[in-house]
Amino acid sequence: MLGIASALRRAGAGVVQLISDAYLSTDLDLVASESALLGRIATELGRPLSFTVQQVDEAPNRYRDLLASIEQWNLQGAHARAQVAVRPIGVLIGMTASANPLNFCRSVAGLAAAGRDPREMLFDLLLDDEGRRLFYIPLMNYAAGNLDDVRDMLMSPNAILGLSDAGPTATPSRTARSRRLPSRIGPATARGARSCRWK
Repeated sequence: MLGIASALRRAGAGVVQLISDAYLSTDLDLVASESALLGRIATELGRPLSFTVQQVDEAPNRYRDLLASIEQWNLQGAHARAQVAVRPIGVLIGMTASANPLNFCRSVAGLAAAGRDPREMLFDLLLDDEGRRLFYIPLMNYAAGNLDDVRDMLMSPNAILGLSDAGPTATPSRTARSRRLPSRIGPATARGARSCRWK
């Protein structure tokens, strides 16, 4: 990776943009190795670096570690940014949808407290409205059951918006109204363009 990215340094142009597994993994050795590589790219190449940072249930605080690493690299002269989504990343499930909830929903087990088989209860709910009901299951950025951690990611001066289809144009204003976020989130798209020296 360093060899490929070093071509950008020689050219004196370009942005290194990548997806790392560091935010996904519970393997601390992998996270340390990925973080070290990202740090070298950020501090040695002299080119802007942008990489994906999301929150997953298995490592709900990993994004904080990555944002802290980015801050340290930038203090050393790097130009690195976390690329974050402005909303949970998820999937719509339903009996008529391509994703069937009876196959993979962890939260179905929690329905057992109602005294019914969770699968039966979910099946009944899905049959409402002639089987057209859909449920949204957040897969990332919703580990605490709210958007507080997404807010933390968005508020980082070392983060730019990305990853969400239509996110930069639609979701921040809705999120800002519903969560009363500081006004600096609105101009975050421009900050992203400036951080990559695109504007």
